[in-house]
Amino acid sequence: PYSFSSQVLVDGSGRICTEAGGWLVCLDADGKELWRLQAGFEDALGTPVPLSDGRFAVCSGTQLLIVE
Repeated sequence: PYSFSSQVLVDGSGRICTEAGGWLVCLDADGKELWRLQAGFEDALGTPVPLSDGRFAVCSGTQLLIVE
């Protein structure tokens, strides 16, 4: 459904998300890892999946929503 390996995703606050070894990894502007999400989350539409920092992500259509 989604391919992150061919593009770098940047959100409004300058964070960069990229695919690395089966994970979607989000980095800050200095390259420090903020969180990572295991590949396959896109199959769980509408179901919260855990981020490495304790928050959850919900895949909704073409958006990935981070839930505090």
